[in-house]
Amino acid sequence: MKTFVVQLERDDDVVSARDKMLWSKAPRILIVWPRRGRVLNRELDIILLKRQSQKLGAQLAFVSFDDDVILYASESEIPCYSSVSQAQRNIWKTSRRDEKIYERPHRKWSLLELRAWLKQSREPVAMTFPLRIGSFAVGVIAVLVLGLFLLPGATVIVQPEAGVQTVQMAVQANPDVTIPTLAGVIPLYDTTVIVEGQDQIPASGALKLSDTYAVGEVSLINLTDKKLTVAEGTVVLTTDEPTVRFRTMKDVNLLAGEENAEIAQIQAVIPGSTGNVAKETILAVEGEAGLALRVTNLEPTAGGEDRNVPTPTEQDLRRVNDRLLNSLQESAIMDIERMLGDSGILIVDSLKVVETVSQRQEPQLGEPGDVLTLTLQVEYTAQYIEKVDLQQVTQMAMDASLEGGKTPVEGTLVIADVYQTNTGEAISEWQVVAARNVYQEWQQDAVIRSLLGVRPEDVDGVLSTELNLEAPAEVTMQPVWWPRLPYLPLRIQLEVQ
Repeated sequence: MKTFVVQLERDDDVVSARDKMLWSKAPRILIVWPRRGRVLNRELDIILLKRQSQKLGAQLAFVSFDDDVILYASESEIPCYSSVSQAQRNIWKTSRRDEKIYERPHRKWSLLELRAWLKQSREPVAMTFPLRIGSFAVGVIAVLVLGLFLLPGATVIVQPEAGVQTVQMAVQANPDVTIPTLAGVIPLYDTTVIVEGQDQIPASGALKLSDTYAVGEVSLINLTDKKLTVAEGTVVLTTDEPTVRFRTMKDVNLLAGEENAEIAQIQAVIPGSTGNVAKETILAVEGEAGLALRVTNLEPTAGGEDRNVPTPTEQDLRRVNDRLLNSLQESAIMDIERMLGDSGILIVDSLKVVETVSQRQEPQLGEPGDVLTLTLQVEYTAQYIEKVDLQQVTQMAMDASLEGGKTPVEGTLVIADVYQTNTGEAISEWQVVAARNVYQEWQQDAVIRSLLGVRPEDVDGVLSTELNLEAPAEVTMQPVWWPRLPYLPLRIQLEVQ
């Protein structure tokens, strides 16, 4: 407790001490005398200090070694201590009987007298045999009465005669609403899902693909005055557009002079029928060798052939893309319904493609392939409503239309039917049919009070006067062998099914 300490000086008097006490706002005032000097040691001084503390509404205590101060303080029932710390630790007593008073004893006690007084204070009061029996009986009776009220417990399960309340109402799902309203408007939620799938279709197009290389012969003439060697792989080509290129098949040695012509075997660089050229059309040599040589094919080249292979077309791509999107849409609906489970209802018409995350096709258009394979990864968005919102809005509607004196049975509300009445709208409309059990109101406290101390087999008879039951009540006793229901209402638990 907060204590205000007043330190007296050697020149203080009652007036200055009382002035110092006026500064106190604490509930306790501790006045400390100086160790040297004798101040305020008259009985009148002590009385005036005590009156000042009573006027301030505070407890008063002293710290002093002055015998006169200690004596007058004890006579005025003011605690007196030897130090400030001791005074702050102790509780200041206000009664002379409960207070340790620093009095000088009027006489000295002998050791034998002190021992006799201590032994007498410790001797127990002897109890007679009838008194002991009476005390024991009172204790036993108290325990039995306490057990009679606190030990037994009972659970009574009743099934009142119930009726059915139904409601059919129009509900709107609005994305701008966050909580269900009494007007029948519930929140509309958005969700997204990414699905991936693959589909393939036979290629319907045809692609001409080169198969074999055309071959032939060319005549090579050395235009220089030195011997030349035409290396294997030297390219000769036609001068007409498009240019067709051929390469020599082996090394050819040419003597100087135009009369020394040599024949070289050639093969088209690119396979296919484009290598079949007419005679005297191969007239050029590629590279620096073209300045030193004259070339011509005296006969047409032949042997180049093409073959037709399947290839996908743009129409094939559109067909497989549309078919795969339909399949992915069904997969998206299934994934969202699986995600919602029994807690939500998907608005199927709201399903839309957000974006195509990835697209891969094999082969590409213009490349050979018997089958066109398309792989898509698509993100969908859709809207849904929560069943708990439907239950809440139907419960509010049913509570508003509940007849007076009826009480709904908890946990019996069932959504019998839900169907959407419009499609493709931002605010969807639904028809909801719901039902729940209700029973006539009754006072549970009054029913419990009527069951106090009743035998379990008599519970149905007592309850029949209070309410109508669908089936006999189920009574469970704790402990099971206890013959009657508790006498305390708090020990009876009444449950309604």
